[in-house]
Amino acid sequence: MISRQVIYFQDKAYLLIRRVLDDPKYTGENLDLLMQWLKADKVLRKEGYLFFLDEIEELEILGDEEKN
Repeated sequence: MISRQVIYFQDKAYLLIRRVLDDPKYTGENLDLLMQWLKADKVLRKEGYLFFLDEIEELEILGDEEKN
């Protein structure tokens, strides 16, 4: 089984593709190229890391939301 981390950001769900240490060389065109290479929709920066994310387009909740 492959485990993927799901990140919720601005009311959307994303799969984490890769997390890399933030580096000054990852700006402008270099960041765009890296996003294209990883096929990432969004990049977030937090606590010294860059998070490359792929948006989950269609998400459906299965089962009961309320459990008694």
